[in-house]
Amino acid sequence: MGATKKLRVLCMHGYRSNAKIMEDQTRGLRKALAPHAEFVFLNGPIEARGPSDDVIEKLYAEHNPFYEWGSFAERERPHRLDPETQEIEYLDKGWYHDYVDWDATVKYMDEELPKLGPIDAVVGFSQGAQTMTALTMWYLHHHDKRWWRCCVSVCGPRVRGAALRPLFENPDGTPRLVPMPSIHIVGKTDKWQRGCYEMVDMYEDHPEGAARDKFVFEHDTGHRFPTGQRHEQLYEDVARIIRLHCE
Repeated sequence: MGATKKLRVLCMHGYRSNAKIMEDQTRGLRKALAPHAEFVFLNGPIEARGPSDDVIEKLYAEHNPFYEWGSFAERERPHRLDPETQEIEYLDKGWYHDYVDWDATVKYMDEELPKLGPIDAVVGFSQGAQTMTALTMWYLHHHDKRWWRCCVSVCGPRVRGAALRPLFENPDGTPRLVPMPSIHIVGKTDKWQRGCYEMVDMYEDHPEGAARDKFVFEHDTGHRFPTGQRHEQLYEDVARIIRLHCE
């Protein structure tokens, strides 16, 4: 009887980070999925154009350079004042970034994905999760192609690139949700917590053919991976769900 084929999990790091850091951050998940999966780590296409987080700069000084998946410029946001509540209401539905390097990111992934071989699931942290989500819809819309079968967003704020809005919105303005099984890990004290829950809402609750519904877990710290020691059960659950969707 032959050995069971291992799942292949692509890991996409956060802003001004790199594959080595992501490897360390995913230690808890890698332990939970062993020996069922092989993890693949990919650096972003653009070398960091500024300093990373102070902690990263200190702990990983010997492992630079660091990378980005892109940068953005923030648009002026059209708004109006609600006459009853006197609160500001923004009219852009959250699409107020211009993703400066999006074309370069797509070109890079067009080149890298065929070389990586089959991918079952993607784990994206922060900007990596945004990029994972945008690429999922980009390839579905432009090429009718699914490069992976499950998305895992760790502390990933929603996609805000205005040029990508048609990927996530129907002509009548209703949301076009990501039709992919998804797992979302959100930090309770993350300063981008609201954006992370908006990311949850960008995915279908019950994608066609999915083995189960969308899974959301809130951990008790901030913009980071939950520690493996304190959240062993979480990673066991995430590993089980990934296998459920992908095996």
